[in-house]
Parts: sequence; C-alpha cells; structure tokens
Amino acid sequence: MSNVVRENVTVLYDRRLESRFGILFTYRYGLEYKLPKPINFKRRRLFNIFSPLNLSNDVVTIDTDKGWGCVLRSTQMAISQALMNLVLGPEFSVEQLEIRNRSPRNKKIDESILNLDTFEKLINGVVDLDEISAVSVILAQFYDDLNAVFSIYNFIIADYVLKTCTKFLHFGPTSAALCASKIINDSNLPIHSIAFPDGVFHISDVFSNYLFIHI
Repeated sequence: MSNVVRENVTVLYDRRLESRFGILFTYRYGLEYKLPKPINFKRRRLFNIFSPLNLSNDVVTIDTDKGWGCVLRSTQMAISQALMNLVLGPEFSVEQLEIRNRSPRNKKIDESILNLDTFEKLINGVVDLDEISAVSVILAQFYDDLNAVFSIYNFIIADYVLKTCTKFLHFGPTSAALCASKIINDSNLPIHSIAFPDGVFHISDVFSNYLFIHI
C-alpha cells in the first residue's frame, strides 16, 4: 500500500489481483466550505464529539465529510477508476505511485496538475503524459479544492440545483449519481453520464442518447 496525495487518496495494490487496483478516498477535515443556508435547514443532532458543520448568519460552514460523505467518496472512487481505465487502459497496473504534489491540507497544491485544461487534453488524448503524471492529473480533480471538477464541494453545489437530497447532506446512491451526472455533463469533457431518478436502469434511454454507429 502506498499513500497518494497524502491523507486524501490511497492506492491499494495486491499482487494477487494482478493488473487491478483500487483508489481509496478517505474522509477529510478542514474543508471550510461556506454555503448559503439551505431551505428548511435543520441542525443535525450528533451524539459524538465532532460536528461536520456549523451555522452562522445564514451561512453553513462544512468542516468535514465524516458522518455523511461515504456515498460521495464511493462515487468519486468509481469515477476516478473509470477515468484511469479510459486514459491508461483497463490493463494498467502499478505497485507504487509517487505523486509529485502535496495535499490541499498543506495548502501547497501543484497548480499545473490541478489545471482543468491539462485534464481536458488528457481525456481527449491530445497530450502525452507518462503514467505517473496522468494519474496525478486525474486524481487532482478529486481534491477537496473548490477548483477540482469532482470535489465534494461541487457535489453539494449540484444538489443545491437538483435538490436530490431529502435532507441537507443526506446523499444516497441515487442522489450521488444524479449529482455526478450533472457535474460530468456540465463540465464539457468528452465523456457523458446518464442517471435515473427512480433508480431503474432504462437501457432504451442509454441507447437513444449514447449509442453511436460508425460506418
């Protein structure tokens, strides 16, 4: 096991899995996300020592995703793995990654890695990067940074628009998928996503929207 992007991301490698490996996004503290108070907001009663958010002057400050962000982290992991399969191929394997940057917690992010233009070029296949650099660019878009495409912050903002959560920060599989689709389809990246509010997979809709026949 090797640590990638310090506390935020861990790459797991098992020789028994051969070419397969998983990306693990863990809970974080120190997010300091400031958002307007949601309609019908109710302060959550927590019976432990931490509080993920606080309210002051109609502004909600979110400090951690511990206690509510598990589904969003799982969604991030699935998207990151899909992107690496797309860019590096499903057979890509690595035992140890050494990402050339530091975590957002240290406030010393490599801006060139976080650059959205580089990420778009990588997905489009118009920039040639070595495997380590490619993984760095992909994982950077999952930082807890406001400029990262797939940050927790952008999932929350997407829910402000879609109103998929029945309660503030109550993300489930369907609400997370809907928010992920909005983020992907609004980002103008050369990838597309479709999610279904009723939780049922409508294969006809997938074919009608995303099936292209090349002659």
